[in-house]
Amino acid sequence: RPQSRRVKHRSWPAGSRTRRVMRRSDDDVDASLRVHLRTGDEDDSGDDEEATRGGSGRASWLLNGLLLAIVVVFSVLLLLLLLLAQAPVDAGCDRVPGYEGPPVPPPGDRRVPGKLNVHIVPHTHDDVGWLKTVDQYFTGSNASIQQADVRRIISSVVDELSKDPARTFVYAEMAFFSRWWREQGGAERSRVRALVKEGRLSFVNGGWCMHDEAAAHFADMIHQTSVGHEFIRANFGDDALPRVGWQLDPFGHSAIQATHLGSGVGLDAVFFGRADVDDVTRRIADGAMEFTWRGSRSLDTTNDVKGFVLSKHGNYGPPPGMCFDVVCGDDSRWQDDPDL
Repeated sequence: RPQSRRVKHRSWPAGSRTRRVMRRSDDDVDASLRVHLRTGDEDDSGDDEEATRGGSGRASWLLNGLLLAIVVVFSVLLLLLLLLAQAPVDAGCDRVPGYEGPPVPPPGDRRVPGKLNVHIVPHTHDDVGWLKTVDQYFTGSNASIQQADVRRIISSVVDELSKDPARTFVYAEMAFFSRWWREQGGAERSRVRALVKEGRLSFVNGGWCMHDEAAAHFADMIHQTSVGHEFIRANFGDDALPRVGWQLDPFGHSAIQATHLGSGVGLDAVFFGRADVDDVTRRIADGAMEFTWRGSRSLDTTNDVKGFVLSKHGNYGPPPGMCFDVVCGDDSRWQDDPDL
């Protein structure tokens, strides 16, 4: 049987309860006063802290501004030093740092009247794919098939042109040159643009490659030439566009090269090699290695172009015994030392 527990409730006298409630109210008032006093103290300390923070903030701002000014001044001085290091000593005399010789006239003003002027044209013929792939030719890999490193050719040419204002060079294949160009930084590109503007680095032909003329369709010939010329125009301006055709290695030549890809694209002349041996023999006998090429009977004389057969040997190499290239190895007389 469950047991019920009796709970006794204590009752408080009315007066005691009232006194306790009043006592609690007094405590609440004291607490509110204490809170108010604490709030006032915190406000005062907050003002002090804010003033301290404001002073340190102004000091930090002044320090940051001073550091920024030092960085800006240092950057400007460094930029001026770089520009002075790359600029010619005397642009009017066509001098470059390290060159001790006399002033060199521009390439177009070096003919000597009354003398037989021999033109030596430094160039490189870089097949856009032949015995090796395009990538192998550019990087120099797979040398067991052929020694060819187009990247180093272009880089060394730019270095040597920058050392001596008397040197010039012509380049033809934009497939390789555009790839090399994409790898260069701003300083190197500025150096190349200066060489092009001075006429010491010239573009000839200027197509993506040196196209074949016998088997290729004329539309493809025109298209690949346009692609190369657009690269030149975009990066060097209209003045850098080729004025000379440079068809050194195609096996056979066509009239389309004289009309559409000669005078039709603004070329003054077309130089070519690998001409027919009988034709070359006849031209040597007649003194007709230089001639006027009229590619079409239906077009007037404004579409004529100067034609030049490069060598009686039918190719673009040097005469026997006059090879400058290290791969020739047949003539050690040719030196680059002017004191010899």
